[in-house]
Amino acid sequence: MTFAIIHPDTVKAVGLRHLLRSYFDVATECFSTVAAFVASSPEQYDGYMVHPTMFVASMETLMPRKSRVVMLLDDDAVSAWGGLTLYTHRPLEEVIEMLDRCVCCIAHSNESAEVQEELTQREIEVLRGVARGLLNKEIADELHISINTVLSHRKNIVAKLGIKTVSGLSLYAVMNGIIDN
Repeated sequence: MTFAIIHPDTVKAVGLRHLLRSYFDVATECFSTVAAFVASSPEQYDGYMVHPTMFVASMETLMPRKSRVVMLLDDDAVSAWGGLTLYTHRPLEEVIEMLDRCVCCIAHSNESAEVQEELTQREIEVLRGVARGLLNKEIADELHISINTVLSHRKNIVAKLGIKTVSGLSLYAVMNGIIDN
């Protein structure tokens, strides 16, 4: 298993690399810039540990891999991030427990992950409506389908993309040209 650590603080990145190698036998590569990470063939990594500002800067690359991204946060502030989180200012024992959980989740997602399915044309149309802020009923009326069909398409979209929030789906739609900014 290999991880990319994308963090502007070299000391934190190297410390995290040491913990991953020592406790979990995980190979890692550290990047202090988004450009270096993107130039490294990002698809080669099983998991990504990312500082929030670096995530935003490399969102196009990381958003489709969200289920394998661990957000590195400095404090316990509640974040809108719906995925894996590692709070870096906790005691060592807690950090190791969080790392264990993250490594296990990513290993499990990699074992069970099949090639990501493409969205159908109808799912793209539903996603476009979601990203525009339409309610399920409004999407159903616009596409001339039932609300239950809209819900089924939304469930399939979440399963295929691994993105559960409306804001995440909207961001995905923008980043993938499904809707304009």
